[in-house]
Amino acid sequence: MNASCNRPSAPYSKRKAVCDERGFTLVELVVAITVSAVIIGFIALFIATPMQAYFAQARRAELVSEAEVTLRSIANDLQTATPGSVSVIAGGATLKIGNGAAAIRYLCNTATRTLQRRIGAANALVAQDLSGCNFDYQGIALHDKLVGIQLQFSRLAPGQTTESLTVFQQAPIG
Repeated sequence: MNASCNRPSAPYSKRKAVCDERGFTLVELVVAITVSAVIIGFIALFIATPMQAYFAQARRAELVSEAEVTLRSIANDLQTATPGSVSVIAGGATLKIGNGAAAIRYLCNTATRTLQRRIGAANALVAQDLSGCNFDYQGIALHDKLVGIQLQFSRLAPGQTTESLTVFQQAPIG
Protein backbone atom coordinates (compact mmCIF):
# COMPACT_ATOMS: atom_id res chain seq x y z
CA MET A 1 0.00 0.00 0.00
CA ASN A 2 1.28 3.43 -0.96
CA ALA A 3 1.92 5.59 2.10
CA SER A 4 0.62 8.72 0.41
CA CYS A 5 -2.69 7.14 -0.53
CA ASN A 6 -5.44 7.21 2.13
CA ARG A 7 -7.77 4.32 1.53
CA PRO A 8 -10.90 3.64 3.53
CA SER A 9 -10.47 0.94 6.13
CA ALA A 10 -13.68 -0.90 5.42
CA PRO A 11 -13.68 -2.92 2.22
CA TYR A 12 -17.01 -1.58 0.92
CA SER A 13 -16.94 1.88 2.30
CA LYS A 14 -18.58 4.69 0.35
CA ARG A 15 -15.64 6.91 1.09
CA LYS A 16 -13.32 7.38 -1.93
CA ALA A 17 -9.62 6.76 -1.81
CA VAL A 18 -7.56 9.93 -1.83
CA CYS A 19 -4.21 9.47 -3.58
CA ASP A 20 -1.42 11.94 -4.05
CA GLU A 21 -0.07 10.35 -7.25
CA ARG A 22 1.13 12.55 -10.11
CA GLY A 23 0.82 11.74 -13.87
CA PHE A 24 -1.18 12.29 -17.01
CA THR A 25 -4.62 10.98 -17.66
CA LEU A 26 -5.47 9.20 -20.89
CA VAL A 27 -7.50 12.21 -22.07
CA GLU A 28 -4.55 14.53 -21.52
CA LEU A 29 -2.26 12.23 -23.52
CA VAL A 30 -4.74 11.97 -26.42
CA VAL A 31 -5.14 15.77 -26.51
CA ALA A 32 -1.35 16.27 -26.46
CA ILE A 33 -0.84 13.77 -29.27
CA THR A 34 -3.60 15.39 -31.35
CA VAL A 35 -2.21 18.89 -30.90
CA SER A 36 1.29 17.64 -31.74
CA ALA A 37 0.01 15.93 -34.90
CA VAL A 38 -1.72 19.12 -36.06
CA ILE A 39 1.42 21.19 -35.46
CA ILE A 40 3.63 18.67 -37.26
CA GLY A 41 1.14 18.61 -40.16
CA PHE A 42 1.35 22.39 -40.56
CA ILE A 43 5.15 22.31 -40.37
CA ALA A 44 5.23 19.60 -43.05
CA LEU A 45 3.05 21.72 -45.33
CA PHE A 46 5.38 24.69 -45.00
CA ILE A 47 8.50 22.58 -45.56
CA ALA A 48 7.18 20.44 -48.45
CA THR A 49 6.85 23.26 -51.00
CA PRO A 50 10.41 24.63 -50.61
CA MET A 51 11.80 21.08 -50.69
CA GLN A 52 9.95 20.32 -53.93
CA ALA A 53 11.20 23.58 -55.42
CA TYR A 54 14.76 22.74 -54.40
CA PHE A 55 14.67 19.32 -56.03
CA ALA A 56 13.01 20.73 -59.18
CA GLN A 57 15.77 23.34 -59.39
CA ALA A 58 18.43 20.64 -58.97
CA ARG A 59 16.89 18.59 -61.81
CA ARG A 60 16.74 21.71 -63.98
CA ALA A 61 20.39 22.50 -63.21
CA GLU A 62 21.36 18.98 -64.34
CA LEU A 63 19.54 19.51 -67.64
CA VAL A 64 21.17 22.91 -68.14
CA SER A 65 24.61 21.47 -67.37
CA GLU A 66 24.09 18.60 -69.81
CA ALA A 67 22.90 21.05 -72.48
CA GLU A 68 25.93 23.31 -71.97
CA VAL A 69 28.37 20.40 -72.24
CA THR A 70 26.62 19.15 -75.37
CA LEU A 71 26.57 22.56 -77.05
CA ARG A 72 30.20 23.18 -76.12
CA SER A 73 31.23 19.83 -77.65
CA ILE A 74 29.41 20.58 -80.89
CA ALA A 75 30.74 24.14 -81.02
CA ASN A 76 34.33 22.92 -80.53
CA ASP A 77 33.96 20.49 -83.42
CA LEU A 78 32.42 23.19 -85.59
CA GLN A 79 35.36 25.51 -84.93
CA THR A 80 37.71 22.93 -86.48
CA ALA A 81 35.54 22.68 -89.60
CA THR A 82 36.13 24.58 -92.77
CA PRO A 83 33.33 26.41 -94.58
CA GLY A 84 31.56 24.04 -96.94
CA SER A 85 32.38 20.93 -94.89
CA VAL A 86 29.28 21.12 -92.71
CA SER A 87 25.99 19.53 -93.71
CA VAL A 88 22.71 18.61 -92.13
CA ILE A 89 21.32 15.16 -92.94
CA ALA A 90 18.10 13.27 -92.16
CA GLY A 91 15.85 16.28 -91.88
CA GLY A 92 17.94 18.00 -89.22
CA ALA A 93 18.53 14.94 -87.02
CA THR A 94 22.18 14.50 -88.05
CA LEU A 95 24.95 17.07 -88.25
CA LYS A 96 27.98 16.12 -90.33
CA ILE A 97 31.22 18.03 -89.84
CA GLY A 98 34.02 17.33 -92.29
CA ASN A 99 34.39 14.92 -95.18
CA GLY A 100 35.49 11.33 -95.64
CA ALA A 101 36.25 8.78 -92.92
CA ALA A 102 37.37 11.47 -90.47
CA ALA A 103 34.00 13.23 -90.60
CA ILE A 104 32.30 13.82 -87.28
CA ARG A 105 28.60 13.03 -87.12
CA TYR A 106 26.20 14.01 -84.38
CA LEU A 107 23.26 11.61 -84.52
CA CYS A 108 20.03 12.42 -82.73
CA ASN A 109 18.01 9.31 -81.96
CA THR A 110 14.63 10.20 -80.50
CA ALA A 111 13.72 6.51 -80.05
CA THR A 112 16.56 6.00 -77.54
CA ARG A 113 16.47 9.68 -76.47
CA THR A 114 20.23 10.05 -77.06
CA LEU A 115 22.67 12.17 -79.02
CA GLN A 116 25.77 10.34 -80.19
CA ARG A 117 29.03 11.61 -81.62
CA ARG A 118 30.42 9.29 -84.26
CA ILE A 119 33.87 9.46 -85.82
CA GLY A 120 34.32 6.58 -88.23
CA ALA A 121 33.11 3.46 -86.39
CA ALA A 122 33.62 4.89 -82.89
CA ASN A 123 30.50 6.08 -81.05
CA ALA A 124 30.40 8.27 -77.98
CA LEU A 125 27.29 9.18 -76.02
CA VAL A 126 27.10 12.96 -75.83
CA ALA A 127 23.69 13.46 -74.25
CA GLN A 128 20.71 11.53 -73.03
CA ASP A 129 17.16 12.43 -72.05
CA LEU A 130 16.69 14.18 -75.40
CA SER A 131 13.10 14.46 -76.50
CA GLY A 132 14.22 15.97 -79.78
CA CYS A 133 16.94 17.83 -81.59
CA ASN A 134 17.28 19.82 -84.74
CA PHE A 135 20.37 21.01 -86.54
CA ASP A 136 19.86 23.88 -88.93
CA TYR A 137 22.56 24.90 -91.35
CA GLN A 138 21.84 27.86 -93.54
CA GLY A 139 25.23 28.61 -95.00
CA ILE A 140 24.06 31.12 -97.57
CA ALA A 141 21.84 33.16 -95.24
CA LEU A 142 24.43 33.12 -92.48
CA HIS A 143 27.42 33.78 -94.75
CA ASP A 144 28.54 30.13 -94.52
CA LYS A 145 29.82 30.76 -90.99
CA LEU A 146 27.11 29.69 -88.52
CA VAL A 147 25.18 26.54 -87.67
CA GLY A 148 21.98 26.68 -85.63
CA ILE A 149 21.73 23.96 -83.00
CA GLN A 150 18.45 23.34 -81.22
CA LEU A 151 18.17 20.61 -78.60
CA GLN A 152 15.17 19.68 -76.47
CA PHE A 153 15.94 17.85 -73.24
CA SER A 154 13.23 16.36 -71.07
CA ARG A 155 13.40 14.16 -68.01
CA LEU A 156 10.59 12.54 -66.11
CA ALA A 157 10.67 13.83 -62.58
CA PRO A 158 9.21 12.14 -59.48
CA GLY A 159 5.46 12.49 -59.36
CA GLN A 160 5.19 11.99 -63.16
CA THR A 161 5.95 15.62 -64.00
CA THR A 162 8.31 16.42 -66.83
CA GLU A 163 11.22 18.81 -66.57
CA SER A 164 12.04 20.13 -70.01
CA LEU A 165 14.60 22.48 -71.47
CA THR A 166 15.06 23.76 -75.02
CA VAL A 167 18.37 25.31 -75.94
CA PHE A 168 19.36 27.06 -79.13
CA GLN A 169 22.78 28.26 -80.10
CA GLN A 170 24.39 29.51 -83.24
CA ALA A 171 27.88 28.12 -83.46
CA PRO A 172 30.55 29.59 -85.75
CA ILE A 173 32.36 27.45 -88.30
CA GLY A 174 36.14 27.60 -88.46
